[in-house]
Amino acid sequence: MNANLARSGKHSASRVWEWTALISGIAAVLCFGLFALIGSTLDAQGVLHEPFFLVPCGWALLFVCLTSAVASFAAKCSRSRS
Repeated sequence: MNANLARSGKHSASRVWEWTALISGIAAVLCFGLFALIGSTLDAQGVLHEPFFLVPCGWALLFVCLTSAVASFAAKCSRSRS
């Protein structure tokens, strides 16, 4: 009984990492896509207006996505070995 509970806990941890990777990956793509879609404008005074905050947010989310994917893979590998 305890072995089944331990295995189900590892399984749920793997699922959390998978969902985190998926959601942060989609959010990263949205950040980069919105940055490209919104574009930049130049006003009459020559000031550039662009949604630059989307670029670092996109890179941070991409890092979270890749880290979560590696953690999910590691959790699956450790589960299969035990």
